[in-house]
Amino acid sequence: ASALELEDLQVLEARRHRHKLRPGKLRGNRFSLVVREVDPAEHEGLRARLDQVARRGVPAFFGSQRFGWQGKNLDKAHRWLVEGGRAPRDRFERKMLVSSLQSEAFNRVLARRLQAGTFVTVLEGDLLRREDSGGVFASENPAEEQRRVDAFEISPTGPLPGPKSWVPDGEVGALERAVTEELGLTEEVLDRLGKLGPGSRRPLRWQLGEPSMEVAEDRVELRFSLPAGAYATEVLRELFADGLVEGPAERSPEEPNEIETEADAEA
Repeated sequence: ASALELEDLQVLEARRHRHKLRPGKLRGNRFSLVVREVDPAEHEGLRARLDQVARRGVPAFFGSQRFGWQGKNLDKAHRWLVEGGRAPRDRFERKMLVSSLQSEAFNRVLARRLQAGTFVTVLEGDLLRREDSGGVFASENPAEEQRRVDAFEISPTGPLPGPKSWVPDGEVGALERAVTEELGLTEEVLDRLGKLGPGSRRPLRWQLGEPSMEVAEDRVELRFSLPAGAYATEVLRELFADGLVEGPAERSPEEPNEIETEADAEA
């Protein structure tokens, strides 16, 4: 770190800590992003969309980088876990492939709730996450819980399927089961994930911290913070739509990946 040479940045001190920085220790990130060639006529609309995202939250989609180049990690995961193909030798790769399959299931559930207008609505069977502690509990009083969702005290969650994941009941459970069936994630497949992907819940949204926007002709500067696990590209997508942050070979997380099966690969 002390050898870094960056404009407008000086490292004052760098020293080793007694403990390793492990996954899960990062609290969040602060971002300062500059977008150029923005039509000044769009400024007012951008401010309105930024205010809306700050109120309701950022959809917690996993970005395309989660799935590897052109979604190839998801193809590999499906062939290995669902079709019974050979497992990768490297444990890190196995964990990465499991994660891509779990992430796709989450993205599909979130996309359908967005399309149905229930992204921040408490539904029958919802498993809700406390924003302060991260604890998850089952919905019991939707009217009261909706008030807390609106106040950003709690948020609905989606699945990262695994052998130990908490499966919801009711309407939410039906939606999530439909998605896992689409992906071929039977109980037998989920059991095979083992310690590589025991399963958990992920909030459907992230809170946008300290958002601000400054404009100058065709230049827009955005500043905000996000918790660990959130993608700044999802904020840009909410404000500017897909074209700003994805190339033609990539996909929007709101559209499900097309999984290439072994039969497709041999054709």
